[in-house]
Amino acid sequence: MTRLFDKFKRRMESTTPAWAGLVVVIFLIAQAYVLMEWIFYVTKPSFLDLYAPLEKLKIVFVCGGLAAALSLLVLAVIALLSRIPGLNRCRRSFFVLASLLPAGILAAMALLMLDNFTYTVFSFGIATTQGIGRGLYGLVFLLLFVWSLWQVWGSAARLQSWLLQRKRSVWVWAVMGIWLAFSLILAAPDRNGQNLPDTPTASAGESPTIRPHIILITADGLSAAHMSLYGYERETTPYLSSLAESSLVAENVFPNAANTLGSLASMFTGKPALETRVLYSPDILRGEHAYQHLPGILRANGYYAVQYGFRFYVDAYVVNLLDGFDVANGRSLSYSTLQAQLHQKLPEEVAYFIAEIGNRIADRLRHIYYLKPMQNPREALAAEVPLLDDENRMVEFINSLDEFDQPRFVHLHYLGTHGGKFQPKQQVFSLGKDPATQAEWDDDFYDDSILEFDASVKRIVTALKQQGLLSNTLLIISSDHAEGFEQRQRIPLLMRFPGGSITGRISLNVQSLDIAPTILDYLGVTQPEWMIGHSLLDADLGQRYIYAVSADRTLAQRGEDNNWTISPERAQPPFYQVGEVSIVDCQRWYELSLMYMTLTSSDAIGHTAPCPEKELITYEQAFDLLLAYLRNYGYDVSSLEAVPLDTLTIWR
Repeated sequence: MTRLFDKFKRRMESTTPAWAGLVVVIFLIAQAYVLMEWIFYVTKPSFLDLYAPLEKLKIVFVCGGLAAALSLLVLAVIALLSRIPGLNRCRRSFFVLASLLPAGILAAMALLMLDNFTYTVFSFGIATTQGIGRGLYGLVFLLLFVWSLWQVWGSAARLQSWLLQRKRSVWVWAVMGIWLAFSLILAAPDRNGQNLPDTPTASAGESPTIRPHIILITADGLSAAHMSLYGYERETTPYLSSLAESSLVAENVFPNAANTLGSLASMFTGKPALETRVLYSPDILRGEHAYQHLPGILRANGYYAVQYGFRFYVDAYVVNLLDGFDVANGRSLSYSTLQAQLHQKLPEEVAYFIAEIGNRIADRLRHIYYLKPMQNPREALAAEVPLLDDENRMVEFINSLDEFDQPRFVHLHYLGTHGGKFQPKQQVFSLGKDPATQAEWDDDFYDDSILEFDASVKRIVTALKQQGLLSNTLLIISSDHAEGFEQRQRIPLLMRFPGGSITGRISLNVQSLDIAPTILDYLGVTQPEWMIGHSLLDADLGQRYIYAVSADRTLAQRGEDNNWTISPERAQPPFYQVGEVSIVDCQRWYELSLMYMTLTSSDAIGHTAPCPEKELITYEQAFDLLLAYLRNYGYDVSSLEAVPLDTLTIWR
């Protein structure tokens, strides 16, 4: 080891500054790094699936040019510093300093390639290592960095010699110049900034005297049919049932998407998934949708917004919700602000790609040097018993209560009710059953998880009381979808207003899209036109059709390694990832499968206000309404219009 160090030291001391060669090296390494990351994203299900082939090529070309341009800018600054009188004696040191950037990029390339290979082939990588394993990766990166620095110096020297021939150098500089110029031209944003110039704010005299804290708790896959609050025979929600006495409770609530990503995106934007095109990972908010949302409106009205979710699964920044949360899963607004600035200065697909690749290497470097551990989403969600970490999220939130020095908007997502397998701390309904041998779905364990969620809500409310915050808190309890990714069955919605000032039960059909308008209505903030839901405080709230969509259920499949994978070939026009589209009329739902051309109908379990049969829409009417719904959001339904209703497989 000592001999290697001495050899490296001699190489460094003997290095002759080859600035021209270093320019070419930096240019080539920058292109190679971007190309490697682009290939990684383009060959797996990713946000790039949303873009046409030419847009994908534009991303790699522009990002490569930008990476090279910024690197060369740094190089130029260092080179100029080396020529300052008094400093020019240290030209070799400045050259070594300039070499650190391409060496770091090359080392990062090697680390990512190693990580991708081991994770793909052997199912282990940086994200799966803990303890001393993280440090070993850190040592590997340092060795790769030293090797990269060695290669940069050698390559720069060789290229310098090669460039001594004038014809060669002219061609090289011409190609590089044209490449950079063209990529920078393409980097111009194709729109004016997307941030909302007229974010709604509260009107004088219409808002509460003191703006309340707003805490939105969503429990994943929580079905109203399994909650004693809604009449379930088992006492699964004793605390929520008591809390309901001082709350506004909607009895017949339906989600607008069957998948968590789509449901929460709709809940925050107030827009259907068909409009935002966000339904299932790796969908992202694009264009104006990235800036039009409830958290952004609340921040404009003086709120500090925090999300406690699950990285890569329930994460505002992953879904590209910009200028919304001050902190989301540990990432601060500075990350969001950077994203927003990139979006305003660059084409949106380029901006998101840059943010993604930067975050990908940053996460790994922080992990291997013990700065911040990485989460492995596959391991957490695909494990025999999911590693959901609800307790830590809840404790982190409770510990933050003494920092409520301004109005807060908090989104806390609870995953223990997700399924298909559960890990309750205490077995009540599943007593006598072995958690290790529970079936893919077991109602007894599911009910235990709901009981545990109920206890968690009690802990949160108790903590709010102890901090003297409950009297000025709007607490909202809901879910993303019912059990088993079900959008046709009821989910909970309980809203406890400050001081229990608004109580009662709503039997009319309600949807997740109504949550944001209700919050704004209570705050005295005008509901923007792009929110299509209705405030539950509106006296004129009437019976409505509730629409929902779900991803193609064959889109995501669990392989032999127990990991979920997505088949991009399923996400094709005219319906992309949409598998089913449904409509609820009173208690009756109708669901049209776009994959299998079936029209299914039944009643929502436990609906508390069924309508007379004669008032319900027919199959024919439901089919026409679903086609109109798809058509309204720009989907090509010509293939469906050509299908006679009597040829559909109808399940009753």
